[in-house]
Amino acid sequence: MMGGILPWEWAGGVSPEGEGSMVAFADDLPEGKSHAVAGSPLCFAGFRETPFCGMFHSGRAAWECILLGEVRRRESQGLPPLRRVLVPRFTCATVWEPLGRIGLPGVPYGVALSLEPILPENAGEDDVLLLTDYFGVSGEMVMRVASSFPGLVVVDATMALFSRYGGMRLPAAKWASFYSLRKFAGVPDGGVAVASFEIPLPEAVASSEHRVEPLLLRRDGGAWAALAAGEAAEAELSAPASRMSRLTRRLVQQVDWESIDARRRENYAQLHAALGPINRLTLPETLPHGPFCYPLLSGIPGLRDDLIDRGVALPLLWPEVIENCPAESSENELARSLLPLPLDHRYSSKEMDWLIHLILG
Repeated sequence: MMGGILPWEWAGGVSPEGEGSMVAFADDLPEGKSHAVAGSPLCFAGFRETPFCGMFHSGRAAWECILLGEVRRRESQGLPPLRRVLVPRFTCATVWEPLGRIGLPGVPYGVALSLEPILPENAGEDDVLLLTDYFGVSGEMVMRVASSFPGLVVVDATMALFSRYGGMRLPAAKWASFYSLRKFAGVPDGGVAVASFEIPLPEAVASSEHRVEPLLLRRDGGAWAALAAGEAAEAELSAPASRMSRLTRRLVQQVDWESIDARRRENYAQLHAALGPINRLTLPETLPHGPFCYPLLSGIPGLRDDLIDRGVALPLLWPEVIENCPAESSENELARSLLPLPLDHRYSSKEMDWLIHLILG
């Protein structure tokens, strides 16, 4: 049928028409005040409604600069310092790195099997809530929770590049979000931060030279050939925040973001129509934007191994959650059992039918 469904992290989104096929980020695109360009993720994610925008070498760098911006905003306005940052237990451990660099206290909170946050009852105006749009399918939950939280809400939209939060209708200085480009297209790095307050921009500009290597190795030699280089490139993303590299900006110019968004939406709808009845997660039938993957929590014994044996890439997204959360916890079960089914733009309805057949028989 096909050579297996590949991991979305390496999904290529470069248009064959060449440099002028779709303009997204020009090398001299100004930052600070938001500037949306037709055809760019800035436009698709609704960033043109955003007062401030910055482009960074990674999503976690964008997160770090959002926190720095909030610290400086509070200092300039004579407000009390931040009391704490609330971080979900079901997330990547790298979101904690900026807190350590800035010196902000972080407090973990629970996440139910429904992906709903379990927040402390004493949250206040001096708290920051990191709220994850899980897999790009939790937008309605994000809007609902954000509208009632008393402090600053920062949406981790690294799995929801095309989601729109600029219209959250929250008071000024009460929202921000950050995005990852490399999870949606074949670029080596790149993150975007948007907020209702000023985001500081680092002086340093990233170099993507070494992070391009795993993309090239995978193209020529397959996944195993790129494994070591990919791990090294991932480690580089933990460096202090820097601006998006000129190379990444150039590559992003070639991406047909609109087609990527549309294909992901179509594939999601097809998978959910077939798999919704066996999915323990309650998900919308369709989405207004292209998600990261289709999250399947089925409880079918051995399904992950069976799919992997047939060539479907199903990584444990955050194995550290399994190590850090009790075995009986909802976060541990999500990390162990949830299958992030790939649905990116490389796959048509034919591949989705094949994937559905593997699961349902």
